[in-house]
Amino acid sequence: MFNEKFGREAARQLEVKEVISEALKNDWFELHFQPIVDLKSRSTIGFEGLLRLVHPGKGILPPLEYIRAAEQTGGILEIGDLVLELGLQALERLHSKPEWQSTYVALNFSAAQFLPDLPANLAQKLSAHSIDPDRLVLEITETTLMQNNMGLASLIEDIRNLGCAFALDDFGTGFSSLSYMNRFPVDTVKIDSSFISGLDETAGSERANKTHALIEAIVGLSKRLELNVIAEGIENEEQLRCLIEMGVETGQGFLFGKAEPLDTVLSGQTARQPEIMSLPDMKLSNTGYG
Repeated sequence: MFNEKFGREAARQLEVKEVISEALKNDWFELHFQPIVDLKSRSTIGFEGLLRLVHPGKGILPPLEYIRAAEQTGGILEIGDLVLELGLQALERLHSKPEWQSTYVALNFSAAQFLPDLPANLAQKLSAHSIDPDRLVLEITETTLMQNNMGLASLIEDIRNLGCAFALDDFGTGFSSLSYMNRFPVDTVKIDSSFISGLDETAGSERANKTHALIEAIVGLSKRLELNVIAEGIENEEQLRCLIEMGVETGQGFLFGKAEPLDTVLSGQTARQPEIMSLPDMKLSNTGYG
């Protein structure tokens, strides 16, 4: 039976689908870049490329809505290809500047993008843009790993063999984080911002104590597994102090800068430029990054 609510939702889905089509046709999609920093020095070691749909009449649209619609309609593959292309173009521009040559770019990949030809396509694009593979990090969520694709682990390993690294995003919010760390060859875990916001609770409160214990457990486990750790959503100095005390070395959040267009990054109006470091100093390898 017809339900008015479902009718409105269907109409909204159609509208979003049309907006996505227009955006792809008219180049309304952009990547904005949020700095990832060394927490002690606050120098930038990398950037996360975050997709933005900049509508000429409506401004920047919420990504969650159009990404969900794109996944349902199949448009996520075209959007994913565009994100990769924009990310590699950004790396080319960053590495043309001596002060940014030691930085990497992290890009979000959806489950739909893990097709059998992904490693070959990625290798071709890296070569075409003359990008060192160890400057590209692919971020995946537990939702991607939950697809239970029997060939996913093999695809991830093939891509890591190219020299790229993998980060497990929003760590701690899914159902089986520990089993995924064991089954899939990732290089970095990103502590979800919900844990970081918990550090703002009154010291000694039950939630504050649990938050500290959970973060310390994630950091300790990651170090035992020789994984990098990035804290997401750092917004104030107190959170930063707590994370440093718990041994977290890298992070991102509004405290260090919001996601900005690449031109803003290159103009020096956003993240603090890094100290020039050689590759060994940053502990970069063909399976990880500093």
